[in-house]
Amino acid sequence: MWTRSYKRAVLADLGVRPGRPNPKFGAYFVCVDPDELKYFTVLFRGNSPRTDLSDDKQGKFGNMEMEDGVVKDRITNLYGVIYAFQKVNIVNDKAEVEVAVSYGLLAITIHTYSLVLRDNQWTIGSHSRQTIS
Repeated sequence: MWTRSYKRAVLADLGVRPGRPNPKFGAYFVCVDPDELKYFTVLFRGNSPRTDLSDDKQGKFGNMEMEDGVVKDRITNLYGVIYAFQKVNIVNDKAEVEVAVSYGLLAITIHTYSLVLRDNQWTIGSHSRQTIS
């Protein structure tokens, strides 16, 4: 459960929150671990824009396509964005998390978070970003 909550804290900071509408996108594509799939499916049920989840290690999504180098949602025919947790290092009550956010082949940003576990809840201590392309 605590692993899910650090991802939930990071995703919320990045704007992926249950029930928070964003008319720019057709879907958020979020990579999760196999044991987290059910938890996040329930959490994001009915989300707007849709939150499409995958536990595929290659980051493949059934409803996602790349069109002219841009992530697109097959269901809504609108743009999408991918969230993929790249590195996670948890030691006691501290975590370092790296998540790649991609709008397409040429638009990738790496977000690095430091989190602290307080009262069984992960809170963000710091956040930095680096644009890759």
